[in-house]
Parts: sequence; C-alpha cells; structure tokens
Amino acid sequence: MSALEEWGREATLWVTDEAPEGGVGVSANRVTRELGQEWGVVVFDACSGFDADAFGAVSGTVRGGGVLILLAPPLASWPGRASAAASPGAAGRRFVARMLHLLRGAEGVAVIPQEGTCLLPEEQVEVQSPTPRALEDGCRTRDQRAAVEAVLRVAQGHRRRPLVLMSDRGRGKSAALGIAAARLLAGGKRCILVTAPSRATAAPLFAHAARHLPDGHADGKGLRAGEGALLFVAPDALLQDAPNADLLLVDEAAAIPPALLGGLLRRYARIVFATTVHGYEGSGRGFEVRFRQQLDAETPGWRLLRLHTPIRWSPRDPLERWVFDLLLLDASPVSDDTLQRVSLGGVAVSPLTQAELAADEPSLRQVFGLLRLAHYRTTPHDLVQLLDGHGLETWVLSRDGDVVAVALVAEEGALEPTLATAIRAGRRRLRGHLLPQSLLAHQGLADAGDLRYLRVVRIAVHPAVRRRGLGLRLLHALQNHAQRQGMDCIGASFAASGGLLGFWRRGGYSAVRVGVSRGTRSGAPSLMVLQGLSVRGRLMVSRARERFHADFAHLLAGPLADLNTDLALALLRQRAPVVAERVGGDAEMLAAFAYAQRSFESAYGALWRLLHRQIANAPRPAAGPGEALLVSAVLQHRPWSQLVTMSGCRGRRGVIGDLRCAVRELLAREGDGAVAAALRELKPRTPAKQNGTGAGLVGCVANHVEGSDG
Repeated sequence: MSALEEWGREATLWVTDEAPEGGVGVSANRVTRELGQEWGVVVFDACSGFDADAFGAVSGTVRGGGVLILLAPPLASWPGRASAAASPGAAGRRFVARMLHLLRGAEGVAVIPQEGTCLLPEEQVEVQSPTPRALEDGCRTRDQRAAVEAVLRVAQGHRRRPLVLMSDRGRGKSAALGIAAARLLAGGKRCILVTAPSRATAAPLFAHAARHLPDGHADGKGLRAGEGALLFVAPDALLQDAPNADLLLVDEAAAIPPALLGGLLRRYARIVFATTVHGYEGSGRGFEVRFRQQLDAETPGWRLLRLHTPIRWSPRDPLERWVFDLLLLDASPVSDDTLQRVSLGGVAVSPLTQAELAADEPSLRQVFGLLRLAHYRTTPHDLVQLLDGHGLETWVLSRDGDVVAVALVAEEGALEPTLATAIRAGRRRLRGHLLPQSLLAHQGLADAGDLRYLRVVRIAVHPAVRRRGLGLRLLHALQNHAQRQGMDCIGASFAASGGLLGFWRRGGYSAVRVGVSRGTRSGAPSLMVLQGLSVRGRLMVSRARERFHADFAHLLAGPLADLNTDLALALLRQRAPVVAERVGGDAEMLAAFAYAQRSFESAYGALWRLLHRQIANAPRPAAGPGEALLVSAVLQHRPWSQLVTMSGCRGRRGVIGDLRCAVRELLAREGDGAVAAALRELKPRTPAKQNGTGAGLVGCVANHVEGSDG
C-alpha cells in the first residue's frame, strides 16, 4: 500500500474480488462496466490469476499522467504458480513468462517487491502530460472535431453515403458519436439509433451525448430530449424489427458479426460505423479488409476517417505501447507484397508447439496477426489459449519463414463409457470435446464417445493468397497427420455460411449438424462438419449425416426458420435425393395456384412436395430469387412481413404474385403432362402483370408449360 501513497489523491479503481475498505472495486469479469471512465490509478490484482481480456479492457481507462499497478506473486515464481494450461479467465505459464520478459527493460515500468525497493531506477517512470483541454465546441482534438462534422454530414447530406470512423483506443470515437448525436437532437432530429456489441459498450457514447444535452433525461431505453430520442437497440433486434431512424450509429463495429453489419448497411440509408483498429475485443484491421469490399459494392460513396491524436494520454505513451506488445493488439500477418508469387509447390506444412511459439516472437506475431485478420472477434484470451490452451496445437503453411496459412487443432474423444452415457442423456457437459459431445447429446449416437477426433478449431489463409488451394492443402496435411495418429474422424464447428460450407465440402467433409441458436460472437448458428478417417469413423459420419438430414427439413419449419435461405438450400442439396411423390390432385392444385387464383394455403402441401422434388434435389449451387422466396415461404414458414421485405413488394398480394411466377418456372422445369392437362381443364387466361415489383424475376410466362393456351 505504501506505493499507492504517492498517488493517493488520484481516483483509484481496484480490479479485484476484494477491494480495500472504501475503495472502488470491480471484479475482472465485470470490468467492461468501467469502459469510457477515466482513472488516475488502476490497481489490477493478478495474484489469483491474470485475466488478459479484463486487463486489455481496463488498461485503456488510465488517463494521461496516471498509473497502472499490477499486483502479482513474486516474479521469480509466478510462471511456476500459473497453471500449466490456461483456465477460464486465467493465463497459463507460457503467457506469464512472456509477460515477464516484456516487462524487463520496458519503458515506464517499475518493479516494486514486497519490501518496497524499486528494481528499476525511478527516472524510467515517466509521467505523461495531461489530456488536452476541450476546444470551443466541446471537442478535445481537431481529429475529434472532424469526426463530429463528418457524422453530421451523414445525417444531413446525401443518402447512402456511410461513414467509417477508425482509431486506436482513447482517440475519442465514441465521444464524437455522442457529441454529434446531441447536436442533431438539439437541431430537431427525432430518432437516432445506437447499436453495439452490448449496451455497456455504448455507455460512453450516451454519457457524452447527455453531457452535451443539458435538457436531456435518461430512461430505460436511452436518452430523450424534447421530441427527440437517442435509443440503444441490439444489432439482431435492429434487423428483425427494422425501426425507422434519422441516423444509425454502430459503435465498436469490429466486434459485431459481419452478416449483421451487412444487413444494417442494406437497411439504413444513413449509417456511421465506428471501430477500434487494435481493440481488445475485435480487430478493426480485419473489419476494414472484410467490410471494405461490401461497402464498395453496395455504397460506393462511403467515406473512411481515421483519428490519430490520443485524448486520454500523450502520443507514444509507454503503457499503451507495452499493452499492445503484451496482448499483440497490433500484430499483423506478413505483408501482401511478400506473398504475391506463393504457389502450392512453394510452401511447407509443419506443426508449431506452444513452446516453440512462445520462444519465437516473430512467428507468434504473424500467426496471431493472421488469426486476428481472419476472424472478426479475436480477443487477448485467444492469445492465452494459443500459448497455453490444453491440447491445442498450431499448424502453419509457410514459405521461407513467412506464415501463409494457419490452423489450430485439438484432439478430442476417447471418452470413458459412463461419462459418454451421461452426456448422451443430457446429465453432463464437458469443457472441450465439442465434436463427440454434439454427436452424443444432439444426435444420440451411442458409440460417438469411443472414437478419437481431430477438431480444426480455427483455420485462416492470408487474404493475399486466397482461392489458390492453400487452405485445402493445409486441411489435407491435417487429415494425413490425423490418420497417422490413429484418429477416426476429423471435423470442425464454425459460424454457418454458404461460402464456408462450400470450402469444407470441397475438402470432403459432410455437414452433420446445424445449431438451433445463434452464437453470441458470430450471430449465426454453428455448422458442424465431419470426415471419416477409419472404418468406424466413416460409419459414424454416415450415420450422423443420415440423422441430420432426416430432421433438417422439419427444423427449417421451426427453430431454423430464420436460417439463411441459400445455406438452407445448400444443406438440402447435400442429402440423398428425396422421394416426394405427388398425391392425387397435386397437379391440379399446382396449376390452379400458378395460373389461376388458388390460395397459397390450400396449395401448401402440393408446393412442399414440389419444392423437395425440384429445388432440394437439383444440382445447382444457388437459388434464384423466386426459388429463395418459395423456400422461405413454404419450407421455413417465414412471416409475411419478412417475405415482403425479401421480395421488395409492397404487400402480401405482391409476394403471392412472385410466388406464382416462381412455381411456373419450376413446373416448366418439371415438364409434367399432368399439369398441362390440369391447365387445359382450368382454361386459364394469362394473368396481367402482378402487383409485385419482382413479378418478372423468374421469367413469368404461361406458355412455358406444354399445352398451355397462354
């Protein structure tokens, strides 16, 4: 405590389970509540374990001239006291050893043992200058002022010209959003929506808006001022409910699933994305690489603005630099130019043990940088797992020491029989062992626990060399390794998308399960794929695939009703051909729906059977807009409001028109004489153009069916 006396007059935050009497304390798992706050002193208690995510979050709350104090066991024995493998919320011995190595000689670091004698000279601890004073308009830097003005232009200027704000932490992005929102509400805007990974993430934005709206008052949903409101809405709720707004502000966009960001971009004509470049909960660099293409394609008038000047601390702050090095927040893969001539024949595949990674800082930075770039939400704890995760192994595809692709794998399975039985009955769950547990608990395959699996936890290919077969080359090497080790299956579980499914199918994998709930990180259901490597493994994959496809069509009408339609079709087409024979009267039902005025509901059963014959079994990679609409309406039972949005029609009547046209296309493809005969009985007239804007999307012509009199 004597070391605190020098800074005792500063506001102090204790990150610990046992704060001193009268101190402001928060546990590591609740530290996000403090984001946006500023503290003169932060005391981080690591004596019972170092939580890398919490440390990354709270380190950014120390203001210029402040101090971060790390309470730790004796340094000489700390790595040995850390667990051999990382546990939830606590770093393992390799991470701790690397941290101590980075502490030695780091600028602005003093080591104070229990007896109170500094092990580094005091002059190395440099007190940084205070934060800049506010400018006349309330902004703290010219960067921040430019950001506020850019947000105002999005709200008041031309539509469909999104703004992307990017900076490192402490540069005032969230404050700029809050200041701009306050000015817009004061100027008469009625509704500004805010979304972020969590409500806590958006708290600083609301705090700054309230500071600049003296007449505003907070309620359970946000901030209100006169007839205007600044409201928080979760990203998935925004897409589902689609409330109207004068402006949408997306804070920490890099930590929001890319699919949700794309949906918001299409839904809202005035939108601002703000994200941290080197954030502890998501990579802004990865966001920029992935999202730029979509912005270019859908809103070519978008603008990027970067904020450089720190607000909470001075440029080249030693604490910020050390935290970046410790958590590899600025780790990057090798440059694009270096890999321009990479080919399949010029690369080598090899494993890297955790000890080798911990001892090779350049390779560690390349591997983690590639993982951060490829996955939208990579956190400091992922670095902990990379170095200390139990049973985790890293494989790299490299050329001359440069990492081209990386895969993280884990061995699973060989479970004790009584444990496997308890998992199958739903009485037990294990940490890890995702593949066998899913087969036991969700598909009831009794002997799934006996088998040995290699799970590909994550795989990433450098963006500069994608679509050259390098990812499949790495997968094939892993398959050969797993076979040599006597594994029965190799598989993976990932956020479901049609593109990723195509990649794994090209590698010989089969989809065996889709999760019925959305992942908290990805916003998408998980998709599990397997490939058998042994006789027992191939039999297990066959049984799992059969069980999955027996249930999948029924799940589409219930828990998976909101599954992406193209992905649903890709999964349906993976199964063996479905026998969906017509029942008596189907031809007349279909003809009357497609060419007359038979209601959708009365033709529903015949439409279901038609879809399974013509769409689910067709060897085509993707659906046209009419087919996708049919799948959404008939197989997924989506509400009419969603179908209206999907089709671009003004109402249910327009959607029905599009559905009739889509059915005509399928009937023409089927070429069945029974439908032609039914048409002659109906003596239809060619209907006028339907009231849907998409009525002509699939070639809506009556004479496609043989025997139609047009």
